[in-house]
Amino acid sequence: MGKREKKPDEPPAGLPGWLATYSDMVTLLLTFFVMLMAMASFDDPAKVSAVVESIQMAFGVNGFDEALLGSMDAEALSEAIRREVSVQPVYAKVRQAMSAHVSDELVSISQQENEVRLRLDDRVFFRPGSTTLHPSAFAIVSDLAKIVAEFESELVVEGHSDASGNEQQNWELSALRAVAVVQAMRIRGPVPGERLTAASFGSHRPSSLFSEDEAWNRRIEFVIRTDDVGAAGASRSLMEVQDGR
Repeated sequence: MGKREKKPDEPPAGLPGWLATYSDMVTLLLTFFVMLMAMASFDDPAKVSAVVESIQMAFGVNGFDEALLGSMDAEALSEAIRREVSVQPVYAKVRQAMSAHVSDELVSISQQENEVRLRLDDRVFFRPGSTTLHPSAFAIVSDLAKIVAEFESELVVEGHSDASGNEQQNWELSALRAVAVVQAMRIRGPVPGERLTAASFGSHRPSSLFSEDEAWNRRIEFVIRTDDVGAAGASRSLMEVQDGR
């Protein structure tokens, strides 16, 4: 009887199993980075440009230069990190305070490098055409005053209106409303007067030029700026906020 020839091993049909798993992982990673990009804030063009430049340098888009290694100013980097970290607990506490008082459609909160900007629909504080605060608005003012005092921040209260009606009257109305909020801050805080500013922009800084968002042109904005919170204290405060303490 002759020797039986051994057939060569044939690979299974289709892709190997590990490649399918790898493809799923890559897809999930891509989705994750797309979500990060969608949630990122691009309000500061300078910050976006710095990030793009950093990525290009990291991938060698502009060529590799050994002189760049170790050339970053450590003091400038630590200052930027300190300012970024210092504003995070302020942002967290402002969001926490607003969630207890105002529905989402009446509030907008954004975070910059060293400031938190809180936008509130004017109906939260005032009746149409009025410069007298709603009684319910004092609870919001009180909570914001506590945050400003805790972090030794500077606060600018901005009054804004839409373009309807007389320009001068709109400007005066915005100014009186901003002053009314600042005065309430002094009473409910009290926050030192040197750290409070009232500003009026009338209709000259609209939030939106589109009719569907026109209501946001009539608003009160709180701009909380902080440069005085150390990174360690800020991180500790942030942890307390996240823990609900």
